[in-house]
Amino acid sequence: MARCHFPRATFLFAWSLLAGVASAQSPAVDESLLRDEDPFVVQMRLRAASGDDLQVAAAVEAFARTGNWSDLDTILTTAAKTDRDDQVAAEMARRIGSALLVRMARREELSQPAKDFVATLGTSLAKTSETPERLRQAIDNLDAATVDDQLAAMRTLLAGG
Repeated sequence: MARCHFPRATFLFAWSLLAGVASAQSPAVDESLLRDEDPFVVQMRLRAASGDDLQVAAAVEAFARTGNWSDLDTILTTAAKTDRDDQVAAEMARRIGSALLVRMARREELSQPAKDFVATLGTSLAKTSETPERLRQAIDNLDAATVDDQLAAMRTLLAGG
């Protein structure tokens, strides 16, 4: 397989533009994030470093799916240091997915602080899925005009207990 002789700095700059982090308003990118030559890994590290919770969740999902446990542990441990309300944590958990949350909780390669953060995400998801207001709204939508709205209401009720 032929290697591209594209200058590495140009390549990394292009990836950072695609990741949305190299703009005039963005802070300087930490060079340690760019230590891997795999563009996918670099992009996910940049997403995680963006500070946006849903971007962090996207990076967590990607690293969990690909089995990149060392980067995943770093991201989860770092994310655990930020306080978030249950709504934000639940949205992150929805983005990652329940199956991956369970998979991460059982991995020996992840540190205890990373596993604790995964448990926090799962707890927040359960709390927000079981709120009385959300369940009442779903019950009201069971006889909605469209099948899509009815199915969404059923999914909400199934998820919320």
